[in-house]
Amino acid sequence: MRGGKRKVAVSVRLDPQVLDWLRSKGEGHLTRINDILSNLMDAERRIGSGR
Repeated sequence: MRGGKRKVAVSVRLDPQVLDWLRSKGEGHLTRINDILSNLMDAERRIGSGR
């Protein structure tokens, strides 16, 4: 867990092909979604283009 904070439960709608791709990588597709978004957030903060 990044920063030692608790995660918040949310509901999200994904395109079927995105979910299939995530699941094809093995177990942990929900954690993978969080990791992808966290990496994007960190990258945007580093280059200063956060919104």
